[in-house]
Amino acid sequence: MTQQIDRTTTAPAPAGRPPSSGPRVHRGWALMVVAGLVAAVANLAALGGTTDGVEVLAVAVDTPPGTPVGQLATTVVSLAVDDPDRLHLVTPARMGAELSGTVTTTRLAAGDLLRAGDLRPAADHSRAAMSVPIDASRAVAGGIAAGDVVDVLAEVDDVVVVIVDDAEVLDVATGGEGFASGSSLAIVLSVDEDDAIALSTAMRDSELDIVRTAGGVGG
Repeated sequence: MTQQIDRTTTAPAPAGRPPSSGPRVHRGWALMVVAGLVAAVANLAALGGTTDGVEVLAVAVDTPPGTPVGQLATTVVSLAVDDPDRLHLVTPARMGAELSGTVTTTRLAAGDLLRAGDLRPAADHSRAAMSVPIDASRAVAGGIAAGDVVDVLAEVDDVVVVIVDDAEVLDVATGGEGFASGSSLAIVLSVDEDDAIALSTAMRDSELDIVRTAGGVGG
């Protein structure tokens, strides 16, 4: 009986490269996928580690400083944060008794998230807002902003004196707003009755100078 022997041989695989058993994933693509997963986890952790929305308030329309909180138009937005207080964000619950009687501290734009620092207790009713037109060169080169504290100087009987001291700046209008244009400013100050009379008189009889004594937002 004759027995046939199969002498077919299989060439050995090149050294260092085992035979392929299926599709291979390029190492670079794998690293990119892993990096993407790591970034997603990091972003989730930065947002407080949650995907549940927490309701906070955003400003609905452009709002000037000094606006009572009761007249502040807001809208509710949902953010993926665990602790809005840590970010000083105002929630609908805080807009009740806690912030009653407050006013805005600065100009707010529509869409801004409302923060605790945007509100402060309202000034007493013995004070009012008064605008002072002045050239920027006589007002810290225009470097005045809401929240600053200033003195106003004027010449009285040939002597320069401080006619208003420690006045809070409520707002500053520059060119294109109100009657301020070019290098002129309209600086809105918080004043009492005596301050208002002194300013009104000085603006008719003298050039004014404004000196910033303490910086707020612009300091």
